Amino acid sequence: MKIDLTNTELSLNGGNPLRNEHKRWLDNFTTGKEEKAAAIEVIESGYLSLFEGSHTPDAPFSFEGGPYVQKFETEWSAYYNIKHSISINSATSGLYAAIGALGIGYGDEVIVSPFTMTACALAPLIYGAIPVFADVELETGSLDLEGLIVAFQKIQKQLL
Repeated sequence: MKIDLTNTELSLNGGNPLRNEHKRWLDNFTTGKEEKAAAIEVIESGYLSLFEGSHTPDAPFSFEGGPYVQKFETEWSAYYNIKHSISINSATSGLYAAIGALGIGYGDEVIVSPFTMTACALAPLIYGAIPVFADVELETGSLDLEGLIVAFQKIQKQLL
């Protein structure tokens, strides 16, 4: 399905908007009582993290987060039947960690979407790699197979 951006019924072309002052977006609360209670429990424990910036690994010093982080990661691994899990504070940090875990580095090229948040292109740059943009399907916003092939062929030519 293609959207006709010249359609005069679209609000950006002078048509009536779907939302107005009488039909506002509802608040999108993502935390409830359970999440608030869990956060308070962690704060009151005194251990958000066991990392203290110490140069010696004296107990309870740990790079592995506080007790609640460790418990969360252990339960996550068990639930998904996987060996290791790490929790990340944001999707951006997750992208940076993923690029680092893959061993991508200086001069490597990484195919990314141009139709997303800038962090997707910045993640390879953090490691000295080069983002290569591939086209997206207008209908889905997903990477287009032909765009991926073209991007891959560009990378392949540079390797030869």
